[in-house]
Amino acid sequence: MAIRSVGDRDNPIGKDGLYTFLSALTRGTDEDKVVKISDNDTVALVTADENFAGVVRTISQADSVAGVQMDDWAEVSFTGTAPSVGWNYLVGGTTAGTVKVPTYPLIKLIDITVSSGQTSGASEADTELVGGTIIGIVPTGNQDQLVDNIALGTDGSVTVTLASAATADNTFTVSVLKAPAKQAKKYLVSKVDATNHKCVIWLG
Repeated sequence: MAIRSVGDRDNPIGKDGLYTFLSALTRGTDEDKVVKISDNDTVALVTADENFAGVVRTISQADSVAGVQMDDWAEVSFTGTAPSVGWNYLVGGTTAGTVKVPTYPLIKLIDITVSSGQTSGASEADTELVGGTIIGIVPTGNQDQLVDNIALGTDGSVTVTLASAATADNTFTVSVLKAPAKQAKKYLVSKVDATNHKCVIWLG
């Protein structure tokens, strides 16, 4: 692995044990924000619903190198509902560089309507579901035809196909287990400041 400044990922640098990566960040703006691995040996701000790697602490003057905390306790900003003290699923928040408690950490529920006179209905593409597995379907209203097939597309869309054309709208909820890389991870939260939208988490 190439040496980056005064250290590399295999050799934590400084008394705080930061790990060095190439940077897609901005000095003076992105310090103390949550980051992801965005490319080979490179970190960028985590965005909504993504898994994250740590908290950036230092960024070089040329914005080319970043020191990332990947161990121990770290204070991070959160958006949305406050996590609770204890174990929480966390992913990237609605604001880049923050975290949030995901609505669907492992299994996502997708509503599908097969309109009257049609034999199939589909949801929109969803990157969260790419590579996932369909694990169930339940009717949520009228169902006047048998379900012939349920398919998860390569773009993460879900298609429900009926055995015959619907005589009225048929509505369903499909359960999709996310691919392992898309599943949210659990973090131990020791402190929550709901007023300032901050929490302290164990990175590992």
